[in-house]
Amino acid sequence: MENPAPPVAYDDEIDLWQLWETIWSGRWLIIAITSLFAVGGVTYALVAQEWWRAEVVLAPADKKGGMSGALSQLSGLASLAGVSVGGGGGNEPLAVLKSKDFARQFITEMNLMPVLLKDQKIEDGKAPDIRDALRIFDCQAIWPPEDWSAIPETALSGPVQRLNAAAAISAFEAVCTKRVELGLQAPLSFDARARALQSAQLRGRCQRIEDPFGAAIEWVLDVAHNPDAARELAKALATLPPRARVIGVVGILADKNADEIVGELTAVIDAWVLCGLDGARGRTAEQLRAELSPPVSVIGMTPSVAEACALARAIAGSNDRIVVLGSFHVVGPALDWLGV
Repeated sequence: MENPAPPVAYDDEIDLWQLWETIWSGRWLIIAITSLFAVGGVTYALVAQEWWRAEVVLAPADKKGGMSGALSQLSGLASLAGVSVGGGGGNEPLAVLKSKDFARQFITEMNLMPVLLKDQKIEDGKAPDIRDALRIFDCQAIWPPEDWSAIPETALSGPVQRLNAAAAISAFEAVCTKRVELGLQAPLSFDARARALQSAQLRGRCQRIEDPFGAAIEWVLDVAHNPDAARELAKALATLPPRARVIGVVGILADKNADEIVGELTAVIDAWVLCGLDGARGRTAEQLRAELSPPVSVIGMTPSVAEACALARAIAGSNDRIVVLGSFHVVGPALDWLGV
């Protein structure tokens, strides 16, 4: 009978030196893989489309600022804080607050829960909460004022900005009525409204700039990027002092109706310089030209906004006006090019 083989002893201890030799022998592979991913990450960060998010913070007026300061914060409410402005009359609401995040913060900051829920009853043992307040707040329509003389003129160009001012003032008065009744703040005077609205500024909203290079040219920059906004821009341009010729610089993203946007402005813009926009949603000037219906007078096409601005300025004569529009992606680079 054969003797059984002696048991084999296994060493479970880790040999750090042997482990280091294994890693060191594969050092070039590790360095190559790490470098590859680092280069890939940097390359993607440089070429990836940039996405932007705008945030608006609304804070109640301090004791020194009074109602003028509060209205100054609210003067851009309609266009900056999720308010949709319409132009109808009768029983059609002028504006409705739509942003849930804004409404939640606004209700909390202004302590509106008692005001919004004052007529709500406890049902099934459940007291009304912030969700009920949001539902009521969302349903509050702001109606056009019966007396427009109570709405001061604004520093912003265009008839729609006076509608925005009316919406801001109406919103302020609607949510602060209870605080005024309780003596927590004073009523809003006409002078306070006028001071606040005259100091309101919005970059890229029918923004008028004299040519920074000394020519007798006026620049108007507006981020209008849909037919409704283009229609309001056309109304605003029609109210401005006439110029010898109006040249439009436009770039429009591929998911927008370019033909309708430009069509709304053909009556107030004489000739067009088209520019391309980069990114996944962008399109070239040639693609934009193919979307436009006659009789649009195109006098130039460029691959970038800066080149389009330079071309329009070179073409423009004394006492001409250049209107830049179509997107934040157009107005932003144009302001940079102008050095504003």
